[in-house]
Amino acid sequence: MKKYIFLFVFLAWQLSQAQFDPFSVPQASRPGTQVRFGDRIMNIIRAGDAYWAHHNMFEKSNGLKPYERWKYMWEAYGRANINPAESWLAAVEAEQRAGRPATDDSSWSLVGSTSYTTSAFEGKGRINVIAVDPNNAQVIYIGAPAGGLWKSTDGGQTWTPLTDQLPSLGVSAIAIDPNDSNTIYIGTGDDDAGVTPSFGVFKSTDGGQTWTHISASAQTYVSQILIDPTQSNNILFSSDAGIYKSTDGGQTWNRSLNLSVREMRMHPTNPQIVYAVTPSSFYRSTDGGSTFTRITSGLTNNASRLVLDVTPAAPSKVYILAVNGADFLGVYISNDAGLSFSKTAQDAPLLSGRQSWYDLAITVSNTDPNTIFLGEIDLWKSTDGGDHFQHFNNWNIMNDQYTHADIHFLEYFGGKLYAGTDGGIYVSNDGNAFSPLNDGLAISQFYRISVSKFNQNENIYGGLQDNGGIAEQADNSWNIFHGGDGMDNAVDLYNPRKGYSFIYFGYYLYVTEDGGSTVADGYNGPARGNWVTPLAMNADNELYGGFRKVYRFNNGWQAVTNNNFNSNIEVLKFDYLDPDLLYAADGASLYKSTDRGASFTLLHTFNQNIQAIAIDPISHRVWVAAFDKVYQSDDGQNWTDISTGLPGGVRINDLQFHYFSPDKTLYAANDIGVYRHKDGQMWEVFRNGLPHTVCMDLELENAEGKLWVGTHGRSVWVTDVPSYLPLNDAALSLNDQATIQCNGEQEVQVVLTNSGQNEITGIDYTWTINNQTGSQTWNGSLQSGDTAVLSIPLNINTDLGTVDGEVEIQWANDQNPRNNKIRFHHLINKSETNNFQYDFESSDHELLHYTNTGTPLWERAAPAGSTLNTAASGSLAYCTDADAHYPDQTLAYLYLPCLDFSNVVSAEISFDMNFDIEADYDALYMEFSTDGASWHILGSTNDPNWYNNNSTIGVGPGNQWNGTQAAMTRYSHDLNDLAGQPHVYLRFVMASDASVNGEGAVIDNLQVNAQLGVDKQSAASALQIYPNPAVHTVNIRYKQPVRRIKITDMAGKTVLSRSLAAPQKALRIDVSMLPAGTYLIGADDGQNILYKHFMKK
Repeated sequence: MKKYIFLFVFLAWQLSQAQFDPFSVPQASRPGTQVRFGDRIMNIIRAGDAYWAHHNMFEKSNGLKPYERWKYMWEAYGRANINPAESWLAAVEAEQRAGRPATDDSSWSLVGSTSYTTSAFEGKGRINVIAVDPNNAQVIYIGAPAGGLWKSTDGGQTWTPLTDQLPSLGVSAIAIDPNDSNTIYIGTGDDDAGVTPSFGVFKSTDGGQTWTHISASAQTYVSQILIDPTQSNNILFSSDAGIYKSTDGGQTWNRSLNLSVREMRMHPTNPQIVYAVTPSSFYRSTDGGSTFTRITSGLTNNASRLVLDVTPAAPSKVYILAVNGADFLGVYISNDAGLSFSKTAQDAPLLSGRQSWYDLAITVSNTDPNTIFLGEIDLWKSTDGGDHFQHFNNWNIMNDQYTHADIHFLEYFGGKLYAGTDGGIYVSNDGNAFSPLNDGLAISQFYRISVSKFNQNENIYGGLQDNGGIAEQADNSWNIFHGGDGMDNAVDLYNPRKGYSFIYFGYYLYVTEDGGSTVADGYNGPARGNWVTPLAMNADNELYGGFRKVYRFNNGWQAVTNNNFNSNIEVLKFDYLDPDLLYAADGASLYKSTDRGASFTLLHTFNQNIQAIAIDPISHRVWVAAFDKVYQSDDGQNWTDISTGLPGGVRINDLQFHYFSPDKTLYAANDIGVYRHKDGQMWEVFRNGLPHTVCMDLELENAEGKLWVGTHGRSVWVTDVPSYLPLNDAALSLNDQATIQCNGEQEVQVVLTNSGQNEITGIDYTWTINNQTGSQTWNGSLQSGDTAVLSIPLNINTDLGTVDGEVEIQWANDQNPRNNKIRFHHLINKSETNNFQYDFESSDHELLHYTNTGTPLWERAAPAGSTLNTAASGSLAYCTDADAHYPDQTLAYLYLPCLDFSNVVSAEISFDMNFDIEADYDALYMEFSTDGASWHILGSTNDPNWYNNNSTIGVGPGNQWNGTQAAMTRYSHDLNDLAGQPHVYLRFVMASDASVNGEGAVIDNLQVNAQLGVDKQSAASALQIYPNPAVHTVNIRYKQPVRRIKITDMAGKTVLSRSLAAPQKALRIDVSMLPAGTYLIGADDGQNILYKHFMKK
């Protein structure tokens, strides 16, 4: 019975101490009680729920979210009285004994997220532990609570996973043998929050390529591993079951302290002295960890958690941070190697939350014993030995000191300070600024994912634990578009760039209309739902949410169900083709609606809570996953258990039925992988290339035959699945992702694809453009797999504006009508010559503008603010609301006319501007695009006469204008990198955060100057340059008198510009000072400028 107690008893203590009155957690959950596993878990949950029913759930860092995350992972196991440490291990071992089935034709590959675009949020996933190779500072290891062990050999620039095939992907302790860097020990499981179970200690002797299980007790949560640097076979590990010591490299173990221990340290110069802390007490060993003695002198006796550190800068010092729940008790320092302690002068309350059981850390500089960092939600720093601490950073201020919230690990390695947080790994070279090292880590903990039927590899949405809502971008990077805990999400059936994302309990729904680049709007939830509140989209593109009732979303929530369910809805599932057919589950009960949720009929109550539902849209069979079982029914009344082949005691999280599969295949995602069930057969493993990881959510593209899985620790993966073409399937998609139509482009092109077997010989299609309808018949012929372009006339009688359109095809007997419709939102812009100047006094100088909220911000008007009250010339300019402050939470664009730089060799933009913008947090900047879809920042703060601010604290990209510049100032930037591009788009972007604003910006006298080139033959005859290559001087001959000479490098940077006092047809230029390379030399006669290449040796 003792082995069962080890697994979650630490959570019982943590929750009782940090979240509830200690007596609210039943004594049965404490060490030594003989209560079955399931009762222990459910006792903790009942105590926790009772506490939160009477406390403020909305207070920041109150510990609710760590508790709810743990509850979500383990409540099903508690109800089933199943210990996951045993069931997961048994399942993995059985799979390894059986070997991979020959029929497993899956080929999983990682989709992401491994890199992010510029974002106000940058969390990748939680990291519990960091280690640096003592023999090579470029080799770094990180341990993630559900993402395993990762290794970098280049200082954190790239990462490789090392434990994907172990039975648990949680790692909370790492130790590297200082005498042999290939020998590595890891402690498995999630020691901080219990997200994954523990299987004890594993050892590798080949740098992490292979692993051997070595620990004495397989199910103890390992918190620390220490290696004696003078004798590598002497090893200690601490755990919730005590401290264990081995003297033979982990072959045998003896327990030396029978208490739950969270941290240990070795004396920096004497490995015989070892320090350890339980939640409330300090222990000391003088025989290398064989025995321990409790030390109380000078220490508090009222702590609920202690953490400690030592430093080689002062080997006899020991540092302890003590807390009691939310109360900071002090920093205690020993000067005699842990025999006695004194409290520092810091008495004022530090730290900022009530979750010290979840995240708490202390570290001391390895070169300065007076420099101390504390970590909980944020970081605190002392430079006077702990007598005074300063709040070093803040979780919501993205300055140079920024790290993601929730500090789980702090330690100095080789003079660098490393932090492991809920958002990833951060490093500081000087203790004053941090940089993330997260690119390449695929450790995100997804709750749910959604995939668009269009451009599936570019439009994936997901909800992340503590790292918000995320969406994949067109360049295969990802952007977090809102913070918090992202949960369930959905994507518009007809517009892949429109996505929806819930936060926890369904409290708030975020809406994005640009593929997750920004948030367009947000809506409060109608009630409190479950931790993961379900969203469901029906075949008519209507979005529903499951609370105690079913609600429909239409820019707000409206209840469609008359009566409450018995509890919150846990699963909500529409039929793939029938928009009226809806299934719902609350607890173990399954309900069916045939009227989109207006009324429900109870079908069946199972023995365990329902985790997932799948439906066959043709036969209307339905499948239900209840804990580790799958049941099938043809009518909803009679059910058959079809679980043979699935691992027992492993929770199933999702089901997906592939109705275009040749074998009527059903897929299941559980806590260790993905499984496949062919009609009439038993389940089989389906995981070639997929790690042993918690697989939370499946998404299936029926027609294309692709299956995605969102994992809780190893990000998103995809594989092809066997699929047949339906007989009849006509599909629509956009011809491109451009969102701007330049005048003269009076049509939108959509692509008609024959995705079925039968020939398409004619098809009707209709469209609605800005509420004007039209229809047409396409009379061509399309064989299977062929495409045709349908042109939809815009008929827009304006140079500037917006187009909202919808196109739909009608084809009898189409077996996949969900891809018959597409929607788009385009901007209509005018074109302009490559040399133009707008003073904005004339209506001809109107510019296109667009705001994400729908309320216009930019306007051509007379400035009338208290600070911004004059145009640079004349009376009119473009302003962000001429007589008022700009609003908060706004993203507003001001577009220049469309330009064609096909024959341009150099160009420059210039304008007059003054501004009053919240410093550091709000931003004005410029972007450019060459395709109307992908936008990039124009210039940087390093460029002369351009941006004035590089802060990443707020909503700006890190290169922007903000603060106050009251005087009109001329700004300019070259556009040389865009030379030769046939489509050039430029825009100003005004972005504001949730609070504090200013008068905005005033822009006047906008000008673009472009220099046109000539073809090579004309240039050769008109402009002569010799010698070429040149060493010291270049001779220039031109058919017209030259007034100015300009030389640019191949990056477009001007390296020499000279105006001549008197025009000359022949001249000599000294180029000896130029570095070797290729250059463009231009001769300007006052009317034209001609360029020609030359090489400098």
